Amino acid sequence: MNFLRYSDGAMPGRKASTSSNEQKKRAPVERRFANSWKEGRPWLMFNDETKVMTCSTCVSFYGTNPPTNTNLKGQNRFILGCGNMRVSAVVDHEKSKSHQDACSRLAAKSASLVEVSQSKAGKTLTLLKASQRSKLAMLFRNVHAIVKNNRPLRDYVWMYDLDVKKDLFIGETYRSEKSALPFLSSISDIERQKTTEMVKGVHFLSFLMDGSTDISGDEQEAVFIRIAEKGVAKERFLAIGSPDSTSSQDLYDFTCEIFTSENIDTDKLVGMGSDGASNMTGKNKGLAALYRHNVNQELVNVHCFAHRLELAFRDVVKTSKLHDKLMTLLIGLHYFYIKQYKNKHGLMESINALNIKGTLPPKVTGTRWMSHFDRGITSLTRTFQAYEAHLSSLSHTNPKAEGLYKIMVDKSLICYALSMKEIINPLMRLSLRLQKENSTLAESLLAVSSCLKMLQACKGRTNKAVAEVIDIGSYQGVRLRGNTPNTSYVTSIIDGFTDAINSRFDFGVEAVRQVCNHFSNTLYKAMATFDTDEAVNQWNWFKNETSSKFEKAKEGLRGATWKKVYDDSSDSKMAMLIVDLLLTLPPTSVSCETCFSQMKLVKTCRRTRLQRKTLNDLLVVRLASPSMQEFNPDQAIDHWMNSSVGGRRLTYKRQKRA
Repeated sequence: MNFLRYSDGAMPGRKASTSSNEQKKRAPVERRFANSWKEGRPWLMFNDETKVMTCSTCVSFYGTNPPTNTNLKGQNRFILGCGNMRVSAVVDHEKSKSHQDACSRLAAKSASLVEVSQSKAGKTLTLLKASQRSKLAMLFRNVHAIVKNNRPLRDYVWMYDLDVKKDLFIGETYRSEKSALPFLSSISDIERQKTTEMVKGVHFLSFLMDGSTDISGDEQEAVFIRIAEKGVAKERFLAIGSPDSTSSQDLYDFTCEIFTSENIDTDKLVGMGSDGASNMTGKNKGLAALYRHNVNQELVNVHCFAHRLELAFRDVVKTSKLHDKLMTLLIGLHYFYIKQYKNKHGLMESINALNIKGTLPPKVTGTRWMSHFDRGITSLTRTFQAYEAHLSSLSHTNPKAEGLYKIMVDKSLICYALSMKEIINPLMRLSLRLQKENSTLAESLLAVSSCLKMLQACKGRTNKAVAEVIDIGSYQGVRLRGNTPNTSYVTSIIDGFTDAINSRFDFGVEAVRQVCNHFSNTLYKAMATFDTDEAVNQWNWFKNETSSKFEKAKEGLRGATWKKVYDDSSDSKMAMLIVDLLLTLPPTSVSCETCFSQMKLVKTCRRTRLQRKTLNDLLVVRLASPSMQEFNPDQAIDHWMNSSVGGRRLTYKRQKRA
């Protein structure tokens, strides 16, 4: 309440007297006046130019131009300025209802939700409204279920009406679509608080980031965080938003703003996961370089393993003419049948007539080239007879059908497609393993090693389907055209895949001592007594003890997970600290791709005007909140009840005018 300041020792509103007699007469009055101001009373701001006093609290709360319906212009002179310099004017203002309301409401606004809920008034408010919690619980569950099932919030109204018809509760409050937004905000705020608390309990932190455009053309950057606690890696959605641009500096400012708003301690950052774009991984001015320069010089940037695999696949097939020809066929079939109903209907009739389990040609272009390519080859082999029957009948009158038919019955093309179907199988398995939720670097590198072994096995194995086509010159009873192909390219393709994967996944086997040396400052911050030599000794002891323990088990080391073998006793604390650090490093940024898929389901062509906060709240609930069966709305209800300064009127109903 100490908010009165005056510029000099003179009484506010009067000039300092130069007469010694006047000073003697005024000194006791000024001394009593100044002392009375300093003894816990609301001090005022004095304007030297206008010679008036104003109340900073009332000005901050009501503004310099208060509304006329409050009648403050006639009662509270300390808003526009009071020229009365008597102590009684200050005392009267201090006791006025308008000033006391302003003080209490500003104090309530500045208090945190935790302070409000723990205060006597907050606890009393919660107890008084306990009878309404059952109703609120149903409303919060309705909002949570709507968002989880990707339904628009306008469904909240008819779900409310349905609950009323079921006699689940009686009430008329919070029935509109706008009432669902505060409920949604409270649920998302609780999930953000859980994220903040989760980060506070660990030593290390990494973040994943990727960008995409939404339906309205706005750039959206998704940010996830990754931690490891007692041998368990966890990834959690943090926020999504639109930076000023996609330059590394704007992305750095954008992420720093998010970390600050969510109370994330950036001193714990040890890793960053991205898709390998230059604005992310640039050596001098990339986002990772900025974080190494400004936050932690030991931060490691990990190029997403799933993106590496797709790039390795593209590196090998981009120079193959047969691959270009096969892609032309698959893309042409998709647009020929999907975009034209007559052709689609004719293909379905051919499938039914031949009694085969065929499928419509899928789209083979997109961000995941390999999975789309695999689906296209599968559709071609399963529906080959129906394609041939329908295109051959249309080839006499339709030039496009004639061109697709000639490409499809080419013997070299069919042999290439069948060879690629066998080669791509281990690559698809690796891609799915890399996209596994909460995977680790060690698991990803082990999957890469297994994929390379399967590729080498394909070199020495004869493809029976290709051999049959070469021998009889037909496939699935359809006579093929062209000369007998030379399939020696299979070996070169497998060698190309092996070399590309090795070049993009070659990290080397770093010893524990090398990890300790690289992250020395980070490890010392996490544990003041950390010692590299002792950590290496603890690691060797832990490794030998774990190996002997699981070798006796029935399933051996295959059943060992970090969660099972994690030992946080004093004998292995330093070794386990290294384990948590390595588990924190993100092997992929697949979670961001999942977020963009959810974003496109939420922000559709009919919801292009979604505000950033609403979109953020929706994605937090969809990606971070528990399932409908596990969701408990109690914390969100308490948050919602205490988030209003004036309180919630749960039974309020506007009276109809006569």
